[in-house]
Amino acid sequence: MNNKKAFTLIEMVLVLIIVAALLLIVIPNMSTQADSAKKTTDEALIKNVETQMELYKLAKNKSSATLEELESDGYLEGEQVDAYEAASSSKAAAGTTTE
Repeated sequence: MNNKKAFTLIEMVLVLIIVAALLLIVIPNMSTQADSAKKTTDEALIKNVETQMELYKLAKNKSSATLEELESDGYLEGEQVDAYEAASSSKAAAGTTTE
């Protein structure tokens, strides 16, 4: 008599079906979370740059400030300027305004 204990083909297929169904539920939720995190990050970056602009204008007694001035005086880093420009353009393309 053959006493080998092993999984049958049907058991393995059922496990694969269950795993596939769980992945179908989880993966779309993860992509939604990534989009939400990107949007929140962009909004925080825009707010941070606008705050730095206000601080610069108060410190230098100016009525306006450019990103180049903020970067050259150390209020922002180059990466922040690039990210701000990308975030602002994507937000403008979406049809919303920054305040």
